[in-house]
Amino acid sequence: MKKIIFSVLMFTAATVLYAQDLKEIKTYVTLRQYPKAKEAIDNFLSVEANTKKAEVWYYKAFVYNVLSRDAATGSIEGKKMIDESFAAIKKYTELDPKMPLTKDEENTTLYNLYYGYFDLGVKAYNSKNFADSYTDFTGALTIHDYVISNALPGPKEIKFSALDTDVVWNLVILGNELKKGDEVIPYYKKIVDADLKDPKYMEAYQAIVLHFKETKDQANFDLFLAKGKQHFPNEVFWEAVDIENATQGIEGIALFKKYDELTGKYPNSYVLFFNNAIELNKFINEESSKSLPDYEKYRSRIPDLLKKAISINATPEANMLLASYYYNYSFDLTEMAGKIKGTKPEDIKKRNDFTAAYKKAMDDCIPYAEAAADLFSKLPKLKATDKANYKQAYDMLMEIYRAKGDAKKMVEYKVKKDAIQ
Repeated sequence: MKKIIFSVLMFTAATVLYAQDLKEIKTYVTLRQYPKAKEAIDNFLSVEANTKKAEVWYYKAFVYNVLSRDAATGSIEGKKMIDESFAAIKKYTELDPKMPLTKDEENTTLYNLYYGYFDLGVKAYNSKNFADSYTDFTGALTIHDYVISNALPGPKEIKFSALDTDVVWNLVILGNELKKGDEVIPYYKKIVDADLKDPKYMEAYQAIVLHFKETKDQANFDLFLAKGKQHFPNEVFWEAVDIENATQGIEGIALFKKYDELTGKYPNSYVLFFNNAIELNKFINEESSKSLPDYEKYRSRIPDLLKKAISINATPEANMLLASYYYNYSFDLTEMAGKIKGTKPEDIKKRNDFTAAYKKAMDDCIPYAEAAADLFSKLPKLKATDKANYKQAYDMLMEIYRAKGDAKKMVEYKVKKDAIQ
């Protein structure tokens, strides 16, 4: 988080002496005897009738603000004074909408309250006290939004920007650090609503899109997805989340029809073809699917889908899935060949056809298993699943060359597998 240092503005309150019952308070303020002024204010407001006098609330706001910055005031008490000062400002405005005293001082007290909370937020953050920092920046944003909503200019016509980007983004960072969950969503939305295009804010667009996906708000999902695509057109996340949203809750054959439909929208989407292949692979391995009349049609689509995915983006995962498909299919073919026990010419032909297909499936597996192993070897860091798949690629190659009777190749791949750290 970038530390921002602000100049602290301190102005003397307007002190026209009138209204005899407030004279003591005003005198202490004029003399800058703020602790005595606070005591006088507290005593004055302890009388119910006095709470209806607008001026005393202004003086409370001013004095509490000054004391919140006093070196003798602890941070906890200081925060409490900032809160009470802000509440007093609002009370004064409520009782006297013309606000002559705050206008005379150009809303200096209000702006100082904002800077007070901001400074506390920075200090707490630098001390790694993230919970307090989050609270402090929340206070700063509350005051900022009050200033903006009431169009209140500061000293010498200082004005806040409509979006306090630094504070809002600090709250995003802190909220995520503190695992605030959906509490962070309104801050993300402020960034997105402001159409900020800096790449560091792409996270906000993604979070908002995911939020509306999870809440099943299709209209807002589409709206913010379009914004994300507009500002960050080269980010693959948009098509991935759109595909995931479109296929959410759909299963079986209906899911594959939806994938086919989406192909028109995303003809060159790695995610679309890879996910389709994953789902088809799960589908063909379910016992209930194997009796379907179109089973073979669905099974035979997997290689084409994965080859298309690899042509778009040759990832180790896609290569590994295609290698595994051919490898497992080779065993299915061996099993089918073994079930044919007859000696008739047609039986022998079927058995030979299955055996030839089995050998072809093993040969088809080799280039993709090798590609997967090569791609895994180039990853800067291997996750546990990556390492397991990396070793499995060599296991498949070792078994294939064992079946081929090539001991030299078997040893070559075993050495490579054993070298994986």
